[in-house]
Amino acid sequence: MTYTFETTEADGLMTVRLGGERPTESADAARQLSTFWQDVARRSRERQLRAVLAIVEARGDLSSDRVLRWFKQVAGFGFAADTRIAVVIADRRSRSIVDLGVHVAAEAGLQIGLFDSEPAARDWLALSKAPDRQAGRRLN
Repeated sequence: MTYTFETTEADGLMTVRLGGERPTESADAARQLSTFWQDVARRSRERQLRAVLAIVEARGDLSSDRVLRWFKQVAGFGFAADTRIAVVIADRRSRSIVDLGVHVAAEAGLQIGLFDSEPAARDWLALSKAPDRQAGRRLN
């Protein structure tokens, strides 16, 4: 089994749900994930959506090396500079592994935040769009 993806758009917000099973180290799975997120970046630019809510419900092990490689790539996917990306991961262990990757993406110029709940992420996305790359790094 592999990842599942679902996207919806409403009120200037693109919501992305990433579910399924995290595959073991796999070039095909990495390509699938990259292609999906490049499409999210392209669609958000084309539709001028400046807020992306990513709800991560995927199951399975995460490695910090894999997470770091992934987040180093995300900055190059073509998100508009004023797009805010809120990542929701309810699982504490997974969230702690992803935190460093979010920091790397923020340092690369993305406005990205990591949250433990959808309401907290939505609150952050509703804030002023002024660049504040570190504001979202809080763990709730």
